[in-house]
Amino acid sequence: MIIIIFILLSSSVYASSSSTVLSFNQSSPSYDIVCSGDTLVFTCITSGGGVVWRINNGDIRIISASDKNKTDQIDSFMLAITDTNANNTITSTATSESVPSQLNGTVIDCSVDGIYFNTLTVHIAGVPVSVINIKIIPINNNTVLMNWYYEKNDEVHCIQYYNITIISDDNINGHMISNESSATIPSLIIGTNYSFIIIPIDTIGREGPPSSLIQYIWNVPAQVVNISWDQISTDTITIWWNNNEDVTLHYPPVHYIVSVHNITINTTDTNVTINGLYPNDEYTVYIKPVNAIGEGPLINIIVNITEQQSNSKQSTSTNVPVSVTESLSDAITSSNNMTASIFLSIIDVTSTIMSDTPSTITSSVQLSTATSCNLTCTGSIISSVAIAVPITGLLTGLIASIITSIIVYCIMKNKGNTLRERSPVDIGPIYDLPTINNEQQEQVIDTTPNTAYGQI
Repeated sequence: MIIIIFILLSSSVYASSSSTVLSFNQSSPSYDIVCSGDTLVFTCITSGGGVVWRINNGDIRIISASDKNKTDQIDSFMLAITDTNANNTITSTATSESVPSQLNGTVIDCSVDGIYFNTLTVHIAGVPVSVINIKIIPINNNTVLMNWYYEKNDEVHCIQYYNITIISDDNINGHMISNESSATIPSLIIGTNYSFIIIPIDTIGREGPPSSLIQYIWNVPAQVVNISWDQISTDTITIWWNNNEDVTLHYPPVHYIVSVHNITINTTDTNVTINGLYPNDEYTVYIKPVNAIGEGPLINIIVNITEQQSNSKQSTSTNVPVSVTESLSDAITSSNNMTASIFLSIIDVTSTIMSDTPSTITSSVQLSTATSCNLTCTGSIISSVAIAVPITGLLTGLIASIITSIIVYCIMKNKGNTLRERSPVDIGPIYDLPTINNEQQEQVIDTTPNTAYGQI
Protein backbone atom coordinates (compact mmCIF):
# COMPACT_ATOMS: atom_id res chain seq x y z
CA MET A 1 0.00 0.00 0.00
CA ILE A 2 2.91 2.35 0.84
CA ILE A 3 4.57 1.64 -2.50
CA ILE A 4 1.40 2.53 -4.37
CA ILE A 5 1.10 5.87 -2.50
CA PHE A 6 4.77 6.74 -3.36
CA ILE A 7 4.14 6.01 -7.02
CA LEU A 8 1.05 8.18 -7.00
CA LEU A 9 3.00 11.01 -5.29
CA SER A 10 5.78 10.72 -7.80
CA SER A 11 3.30 10.80 -10.60
CA SER A 12 1.86 14.02 -9.23
CA VAL A 13 5.35 15.60 -9.15
CA TYR A 14 6.31 14.74 -12.71
CA ALA A 15 2.86 14.79 -14.29
CA SER A 16 3.05 18.21 -15.93
CA SER A 17 4.86 18.17 -19.24
CA SER A 18 5.72 21.86 -18.73
CA SER A 19 7.66 21.20 -15.49
CA THR A 20 11.22 22.54 -15.68
CA VAL A 21 14.07 24.08 -13.64
CA LEU A 22 13.77 27.83 -14.05
CA SER A 23 17.04 28.69 -12.25
CA PHE A 24 19.71 27.03 -10.12
CA ASN A 25 22.57 28.96 -8.49
CA GLN A 26 24.75 29.50 -5.45
CA SER A 27 22.86 32.27 -3.70
CA SER A 28 25.21 32.67 -0.74
CA PRO A 29 27.97 33.66 -0.46
CA SER A 30 28.17 35.89 -3.52
CA TYR A 31 31.75 34.89 -4.39
CA ASP A 32 32.42 31.66 -6.25
CA ILE A 33 35.12 30.31 -3.94
CA VAL A 34 33.62 29.68 -0.51
CA CYS A 35 35.62 30.14 2.67
CA SER A 36 35.72 27.46 5.33
CA GLY A 37 33.09 28.30 7.98
CA ASP A 38 30.83 30.20 5.56
CA THR A 39 27.12 29.43 5.25
CA LEU A 40 26.60 27.92 1.80
CA VAL A 41 23.17 28.17 0.17
CA PHE A 42 22.00 26.81 -3.19
CA THR A 43 18.61 27.94 -4.55
CA CYS A 44 16.59 26.02 -7.12
CA ILE A 45 13.40 27.48 -8.68
CA THR A 46 11.14 25.11 -10.58
CA SER A 47 7.75 25.14 -12.24
CA GLY A 48 5.87 22.05 -11.23
CA GLY A 49 4.72 20.10 -8.26
CA GLY A 50 8.06 19.61 -6.47
CA VAL A 51 11.88 19.57 -6.45
CA VAL A 52 14.38 16.72 -6.58
CA TRP A 53 17.83 17.19 -4.89
CA ARG A 54 20.86 14.94 -5.28
CA ILE A 55 24.42 15.01 -3.81
CA ASN A 56 27.43 13.45 -5.58
CA ASN A 57 25.19 11.30 -7.79
CA GLY A 58 23.96 9.49 -4.68
CA ASP A 59 20.61 9.37 -2.95
CA ILE A 60 17.87 11.77 -3.95
CA ARG A 61 15.39 13.78 -1.90
CA ILE A 62 11.97 14.83 -3.20
CA ILE A 63 10.21 17.86 -1.76
CA SER A 64 6.70 18.65 -2.94
CA ALA A 65 4.88 21.94 -2.87
CA SER A 66 2.73 20.66 -0.06
CA ASP A 67 5.83 20.25 2.18
CA LYS A 68 6.35 23.99 2.53
CA ASN A 69 6.63 23.88 6.30
CA LYS A 70 8.78 20.76 6.36
CA THR A 71 12.54 20.25 5.97
CA ASP A 72 14.66 17.36 4.87
CA GLN A 73 18.40 16.65 4.90
CA ILE A 74 20.88 15.16 2.48
CA ASP A 75 24.45 14.85 3.74
CA SER A 76 25.33 18.21 5.38
CA PHE A 77 22.64 20.17 3.50
CA MET A 78 19.22 21.06 4.91
CA LEU A 79 16.47 21.07 2.23
CA ALA A 80 13.39 23.27 2.40
CA ILE A 81 10.61 24.91 0.36
CA THR A 82 10.93 28.64 0.94
CA ASP A 83 8.26 29.94 -1.44
CA THR A 84 5.36 28.86 -3.66
CA ASN A 85 2.85 30.88 -5.71
CA ALA A 86 -0.34 30.49 -7.67
CA ASN A 87 1.60 29.86 -10.89
CA ASN A 88 2.83 26.57 -9.40
CA THR A 89 6.40 27.96 -9.07
CA ILE A 90 8.43 26.48 -6.22
CA THR A 91 11.55 27.98 -4.62
CA SER A 92 13.66 25.44 -2.74
CA THR A 93 17.01 25.78 -0.94
CA ALA A 94 19.82 23.49 0.14
CA THR A 95 21.79 25.05 3.03
CA SER A 96 25.06 24.00 4.71
CA GLU A 97 25.86 25.91 7.91
CA SER A 98 29.58 26.52 8.57
CA VAL A 99 30.73 24.63 5.53
CA PRO A 100 33.79 22.46 6.23
CA SER A 101 36.82 22.42 3.94
CA GLN A 102 36.16 18.72 3.26
CA LEU A 103 33.11 19.73 1.22
CA ASN A 104 35.36 21.13 -1.52
CA GLY A 105 34.54 19.50 -4.87
CA THR A 106 31.06 18.30 -3.84
CA VAL A 107 28.57 18.09 -6.75
CA ILE A 108 24.97 19.11 -6.02
CA ASP A 109 22.06 18.62 -8.47
CA CYS A 110 18.55 20.02 -8.84
CA SER A 111 15.77 18.56 -11.00
CA VAL A 112 12.01 18.42 -11.53
CA ASP A 113 11.59 14.97 -13.04
CA GLY A 114 14.56 13.17 -11.44
CA ILE A 115 15.98 12.42 -14.91
CA TYR A 116 17.44 15.68 -16.18
CA PHE A 117 19.52 17.53 -13.54
CA ASN A 118 21.10 20.96 -13.33
CA THR A 119 24.52 20.65 -11.68
CA LEU A 120 26.79 22.91 -9.55
CA THR A 121 30.13 22.20 -7.83
CA VAL A 122 31.25 23.45 -4.42
CA HIS A 123 34.59 25.34 -4.40
CA ILE A 124 36.17 25.98 -1.01
CA ALA A 125 39.42 27.89 -0.44
CA GLY A 126 42.43 25.89 0.63
CA VAL A 127 45.08 26.53 3.26
CA PRO A 128 46.42 30.13 3.14
CA VAL A 129 49.45 30.85 1.00
CA SER A 130 52.18 33.45 1.35
CA VAL A 131 52.02 37.18 0.63
CA ILE A 132 54.08 38.66 -2.22
CA ASN A 133 55.30 42.01 -3.62
CA ILE A 134 55.95 43.60 -0.24
CA LYS A 135 56.73 47.32 -0.44
CA ILE A 136 57.86 49.70 2.29
CA ILE A 137 57.16 53.40 1.84
CA PRO A 138 58.62 55.92 4.33
CA ILE A 139 56.10 58.53 5.47
CA ASN A 140 58.33 60.58 7.78
CA ASN A 141 61.45 60.06 9.88
CA ASN A 142 59.78 57.52 12.20
CA THR A 143 56.89 55.94 10.26
CA VAL A 144 56.58 53.61 7.27
CA LEU A 145 53.66 52.25 5.27
CA MET A 146 53.85 48.59 4.25
CA ASN A 147 51.66 47.03 1.59
CA TRP A 148 51.58 43.63 -0.10
CA TYR A 149 49.51 41.23 -2.21
CA TYR A 150 48.02 37.87 -1.32
CA GLU A 151 49.36 35.31 -3.78
CA LYS A 152 45.93 33.81 -4.62
CA ASN A 153 43.89 36.88 -5.41
CA ASP A 154 40.66 34.92 -5.98
CA GLU A 155 40.86 33.63 -2.39
CA VAL A 156 41.97 36.82 -0.66
CA HIS A 157 38.45 37.28 0.79
CA CYS A 158 39.08 34.16 2.89
CA ILE A 159 41.96 35.82 4.77
CA GLN A 160 40.58 37.17 8.01
CA TYR A 161 43.68 39.17 9.03
CA TYR A 162 47.46 39.42 8.74
CA ASN A 163 49.84 39.00 11.67
CA ILE A 164 52.91 41.27 11.38
CA THR A 165 55.98 40.57 13.51
CA ILE A 166 58.37 43.50 14.04
CA ILE A 167 62.01 42.71 14.85
CA SER A 168 64.54 45.42 15.75
CA ASP A 169 68.26 44.65 15.94
CA ASP A 170 67.49 40.88 16.02
CA ASN A 171 65.03 41.20 18.92
CA ILE A 172 61.25 40.81 18.57
CA ASN A 173 59.87 44.25 19.22
CA GLY A 174 56.15 43.61 18.82
CA HIS A 175 53.23 42.36 16.74
CA MET A 176 50.56 44.10 14.71
CA ILE A 177 47.23 42.90 13.31
CA SER A 178 45.93 44.23 9.99
CA ASN A 179 42.62 43.34 8.34
CA GLU A 180 43.82 44.83 5.06
CA SER A 181 46.80 44.11 2.83
CA SER A 182 48.65 47.12 4.27
CA ALA A 183 49.82 48.44 7.63
CA THR A 184 51.30 51.64 9.05
CA ILE A 185 54.20 51.05 11.42
CA PRO A 186 55.06 54.02 13.67
CA SER A 187 57.71 54.85 16.29
CA LEU A 188 60.74 53.66 14.36
CA ILE A 189 64.14 54.64 15.75
CA ILE A 190 66.81 56.14 13.49
CA GLY A 191 69.90 53.96 13.19
CA THR A 192 68.01 50.72 13.86
CA ASN A 193 67.94 47.67 11.59
CA TYR A 194 64.37 46.40 11.33
CA SER A 195 62.95 43.13 10.01
CA PHE A 196 59.31 42.36 9.25
CA ILE A 197 57.46 39.04 8.87
CA ILE A 198 53.88 38.83 7.55
CA ILE A 199 51.66 35.76 8.13
CA PRO A 200 48.11 35.46 6.68
CA ILE A 201 45.36 33.91 8.86
CA ASP A 202 42.14 32.58 7.26
CA THR A 203 38.52 32.46 8.48
CA ILE A 204 38.98 29.28 10.53
CA GLY A 205 42.32 30.33 12.03
CA ARG A 206 44.68 28.48 9.73
CA GLU A 207 48.08 30.17 9.30
CA GLY A 208 49.78 30.59 5.98
CA PRO A 209 53.55 30.41 5.53
CA PRO A 210 55.49 33.44 6.80
CA SER A 211 56.83 35.89 4.28
CA SER A 212 60.54 36.05 3.68
CA LEU A 213 62.38 38.12 6.26
CA ILE A 214 62.29 41.73 5.08
CA GLN A 215 65.32 43.60 6.41
CA TYR A 216 65.03 47.36 6.41
CA ILE A 217 67.78 49.79 7.39
CA TRP A 218 66.14 52.78 9.05
CA ASN A 219 68.91 55.35 8.74
CA VAL A 220 70.15 58.31 6.74
CA PRO A 221 71.83 57.34 3.45
CA ALA A 222 75.51 56.48 3.25
CA GLN A 223 78.06 58.72 1.55
CA VAL A 224 78.37 58.18 -2.20
CA VAL A 225 81.50 56.50 -3.61
CA ASN A 226 83.40 55.98 -6.88
CA ILE A 227 82.99 59.52 -8.18
CA SER A 228 84.25 60.29 -11.69
CA TRP A 229 83.74 63.22 -14.04
CA ASP A 230 84.29 64.26 -17.63
CA GLN A 231 84.41 67.65 -19.33
CA ILE A 232 82.20 67.30 -22.41
CA SER A 233 82.44 70.89 -23.65
CA THR A 234 84.08 74.18 -22.68
CA ASP A 235 81.35 74.91 -20.11
CA THR A 236 79.81 71.50 -19.33
CA ILE A 237 80.80 68.50 -17.21
CA THR A 238 79.14 65.18 -16.38
CA ILE A 239 79.64 63.54 -12.97
CA TRP A 240 78.99 59.88 -12.01
CA TRP A 241 78.93 58.14 -8.63
CA ASN A 242 77.73 54.97 -6.89
CA ASN A 243 75.34 54.42 -4.00
CA ASN A 244 77.25 52.85 -1.11
CA GLU A 245 74.45 50.53 0.11
CA ASP A 246 74.03 46.77 0.33
CA VAL A 247 71.79 45.78 -2.59
CA THR A 248 70.46 42.75 -0.64
CA LEU A 249 68.84 45.00 1.98
CA HIS A 250 66.02 47.53 1.86
CA TYR A 251 66.61 51.25 2.38
CA PRO A 252 64.45 54.35 2.23
CA PRO A 253 64.50 55.81 -1.30
CA VAL A 254 67.38 58.24 -1.88
CA HIS A 255 67.69 61.38 -3.95
CA TYR A 256 70.82 63.47 -4.40
CA ILE A 257 71.52 67.18 -4.12
CA VAL A 258 74.41 68.25 -6.36
CA SER A 259 75.68 71.80 -6.03
CA VAL A 260 78.51 73.74 -7.67
CA HIS A 261 79.07 77.49 -7.78
CA ASN A 262 75.55 78.94 -7.91
CA ILE A 263 73.96 75.80 -9.42
CA THR A 264 71.91 73.23 -7.43
CA ILE A 265 70.43 70.08 -8.96
CA ASN A 266 68.11 67.49 -7.36
CA THR A 267 68.13 64.03 -8.95
CA THR A 268 67.27 60.41 -8.21
CA ASP A 269 69.87 59.22 -10.74
CA THR A 270 73.52 58.51 -9.96
CA ASN A 271 74.79 60.95 -12.59
CA VAL A 272 74.21 64.56 -13.52
CA THR A 273 75.28 66.98 -16.26
CA ILE A 274 76.20 70.52 -15.17
CA ASN A 275 76.15 73.43 -17.63
CA GLY A 276 77.11 77.10 -17.43
CA LEU A 277 80.66 76.76 -16.08
CA TYR A 278 83.55 79.00 -17.10
CA PRO A 279 86.76 77.70 -18.71
CA ASN A 280 90.12 78.01 -16.95
CA ASP A 281 88.38 77.91 -13.57
CA GLU A 282 88.51 75.44 -10.71
CA TYR A 283 85.19 74.34 -9.18
CA THR A 284 84.22 72.38 -6.08
CA VAL A 285 81.28 70.04 -6.65
CA TYR A 286 79.29 68.85 -3.61
CA ILE A 287 77.15 65.67 -3.60
CA LYS A 288 74.76 64.98 -0.71
CA PRO A 289 72.42 61.94 -0.44
CA VAL A 290 69.04 62.57 1.20
CA ASN A 291 66.07 60.37 2.23
CA ALA A 292 62.92 60.70 4.35
CA ILE A 293 64.94 60.27 7.53
CA GLY A 294 67.55 62.93 6.88
CA GLU A 295 70.70 63.93 5.02
CA GLY A 296 73.69 61.66 4.51
CA PRO A 297 77.36 62.68 4.64
CA LEU A 298 78.46 65.36 2.19
CA ILE A 299 81.33 64.73 -0.20
CA ASN A 300 83.07 67.08 -2.63
CA ILE A 301 85.48 66.87 -5.55
CA ILE A 302 87.57 69.47 -7.38
CA VAL A 303 87.15 69.86 -11.14
CA ASN A 304 89.22 72.01 -13.48
CA ILE A 305 87.53 73.43 -16.58
CA THR A 306 89.80 74.06 -19.56
CA GLU A 307 89.22 76.01 -22.74
CA GLN A 308 89.43 72.81 -24.72
CA GLN A 309 87.18 69.85 -24.14
CA SER A 310 88.58 67.16 -21.87
CA ASN A 311 89.34 63.93 -23.69
CA SER A 312 89.11 61.42 -20.88
CA LYS A 313 87.06 60.76 -17.79
CA GLN A 314 88.71 61.55 -14.52
CA SER A 315 89.12 58.38 -12.42
CA THR A 316 88.02 56.26 -15.37
CA SER A 317 89.55 55.17 -18.65
CA THR A 318 88.23 56.39 -21.99
CA ASN A 319 89.65 55.73 -25.43
CA VAL A 320 89.70 58.95 -27.48
CA PRO A 321 91.15 58.35 -30.96
CA VAL A 322 93.11 61.13 -32.61
CA SER A 323 94.45 60.64 -36.13
CA VAL A 324 97.64 62.46 -37.04
CA THR A 325 99.19 62.52 -40.53
CA GLU A 326 102.72 63.82 -40.81
CA SER A 327 105.20 64.37 -43.61
CA LEU A 328 108.78 64.64 -42.53
CA SER A 329 111.66 65.71 -44.75
CA ASP A 330 115.16 66.47 -43.78
CA ALA A 331 117.95 67.84 -45.88
CA ILE A 332 121.25 66.98 -44.30
CA THR A 333 124.46 68.39 -45.79
CA SER A 334 127.97 67.90 -44.54
CA SER A 335 130.96 70.18 -44.76
CA ASN A 336 134.38 70.52 -43.23
CA ASN A 337 133.01 72.49 -40.30
CA MET A 338 130.81 69.48 -39.32
CA THR A 339 127.53 71.39 -39.67
CA ALA A 340 124.21 69.79 -40.60
CA SER A 341 120.83 71.45 -40.92
CA ILE A 342 117.59 69.62 -40.22
CA PHE A 343 114.23 70.89 -41.40
CA LEU A 344 111.05 69.38 -39.96
CA SER A 345 107.67 70.34 -41.33
CA ILE A 346 104.31 69.26 -39.91
CA ILE A 347 102.25 69.75 -43.05
CA ASP A 348 98.84 68.79 -41.72
CA VAL A 349 97.47 67.69 -38.43
CA THR A 350 93.85 66.75 -38.25
CA SER A 351 92.45 65.61 -34.95
CA THR A 352 89.02 64.27 -34.20
CA ILE A 353 88.11 63.78 -30.60
CA MET A 354 85.11 61.69 -29.62
CA SER A 355 83.91 61.38 -26.06
CA ASP A 356 81.05 59.53 -24.38
CA THR A 357 78.82 62.49 -24.99
CA PRO A 358 78.02 63.81 -28.46
CA SER A 359 80.69 66.44 -29.05
CA THR A 360 83.42 66.81 -31.68
CA ILE A 361 86.41 69.09 -32.01
CA THR A 362 88.32 69.31 -35.31
CA SER A 363 91.52 71.26 -35.62
CA SER A 364 94.06 71.89 -38.38
CA VAL A 365 97.57 72.91 -37.41
CA GLN A 366 100.46 74.22 -39.56
CA LEU A 367 103.79 74.06 -37.76
CA SER A 368 107.40 74.27 -38.87
CA THR A 369 110.57 73.81 -36.86
CA ALA A 370 114.20 74.25 -37.85
CA THR A 371 117.28 73.31 -35.89
CA SER A 372 120.99 72.74 -36.50
CA CYS A 373 123.69 70.66 -34.91
CA ASN A 374 127.46 70.34 -35.34
CA LEU A 375 127.84 66.90 -36.88
CA THR A 376 128.53 65.26 -40.21
CA CYS A 377 125.47 63.49 -41.64
CA THR A 378 124.32 62.80 -45.15
CA GLY A 379 121.07 61.25 -46.23
CA SER A 380 117.43 61.95 -46.81
CA ILE A 381 114.37 60.80 -44.84
CA ILE A 382 110.79 61.11 -46.01
CA SER A 383 108.10 59.33 -44.01
CA SER A 384 104.35 59.29 -43.51
CA VAL A 385 103.09 58.13 -40.13
CA ALA A 386 99.59 57.46 -38.74
CA ILE A 387 99.65 57.69 -34.98
CA ALA A 388 96.80 57.30 -32.43
CA VAL A 389 97.31 59.48 -29.37
CA PRO A 390 94.85 60.29 -26.63
CA ILE A 391 95.46 64.05 -26.39
CA THR A 392 96.41 66.55 -29.07
CA GLY A 393 98.54 68.37 -26.54
CA LEU A 394 101.09 65.56 -26.89
CA LEU A 395 102.01 66.75 -30.41
CA THR A 396 104.77 68.94 -28.98
CA GLY A 397 106.35 65.93 -27.28
CA LEU A 398 105.89 63.90 -30.45
CA ILE A 399 107.73 66.53 -32.53
CA ALA A 400 110.57 66.67 -30.01
CA SER A 401 110.85 62.86 -30.07
CA ILE A 402 111.05 62.80 -33.87
CA ILE A 403 113.76 65.53 -33.92
CA THR A 404 115.76 63.65 -31.28
CA SER A 405 115.48 60.41 -33.28
CA ILE A 406 116.79 62.15 -36.43
CA ILE A 407 119.73 63.68 -34.55
CA VAL A 408 120.65 60.30 -33.03
CA TYR A 409 120.40 58.74 -36.47
CA CYS A 410 122.79 61.36 -37.90
CA ILE A 411 125.25 60.92 -35.05
CA MET A 412 125.33 57.16 -35.49
CA LYS A 413 125.68 57.51 -39.24
CA ASN A 414 128.55 60.03 -38.82
CA LYS A 415 130.30 57.74 -36.34
CA GLY A 416 130.06 54.88 -38.84
CA ASN A 417 131.69 57.00 -41.55
CA THR A 418 134.52 58.02 -39.22
CA LEU A 419 135.23 54.41 -38.30
CA ARG A 420 135.36 53.43 -41.96
CA GLU A 421 137.91 56.22 -42.68
CA ARG A 422 140.22 54.86 -39.98
CA SER A 423 140.23 51.25 -41.26
CA PRO A 424 143.07 50.07 -43.60
CA VAL A 425 141.94 49.81 -47.18
CA ASP A 426 143.18 47.64 -50.07
CA ILE A 427 145.84 45.75 -48.04
CA GLY A 428 145.94 42.24 -46.72
CA PRO A 429 145.98 41.25 -43.07
CA ILE A 430 149.07 42.05 -41.00
CA TYR A 431 150.58 39.13 -39.16
CA ASP A 432 153.92 39.09 -37.25
CA LEU A 433 156.04 42.17 -37.68
CA PRO A 434 159.71 41.14 -37.92
CA THR A 435 162.32 43.35 -36.25
CA ILE A 436 165.53 44.64 -37.78
CA ASN A 437 167.93 46.38 -35.48
CA ASN A 438 165.33 46.16 -32.73
CA GLU A 439 162.86 48.04 -34.83
CA GLN A 440 159.61 46.54 -36.02
CA GLN A 441 159.13 46.61 -39.76
CA GLU A 442 155.73 46.34 -41.32
CA GLN A 443 155.58 43.31 -43.61
CA VAL A 444 152.84 43.01 -46.15
CA ILE A 445 151.96 39.42 -47.08
CA ASP A 446 149.99 38.82 -50.25
CA THR A 447 147.11 36.36 -49.85
CA THR A 448 144.72 34.60 -52.21
CA PRO A 449 141.23 33.31 -51.36
CA ASN A 450 140.94 29.62 -50.40
CA THR A 451 138.52 28.08 -52.89
CA ALA A 452 138.80 24.51 -51.68
CA TYR A 453 135.36 24.62 -50.04
CA GLY A 454 133.68 26.66 -52.66
CA GLN A 455 132.24 30.11 -52.18
CA ILE A 456 131.37 30.94 -48.60
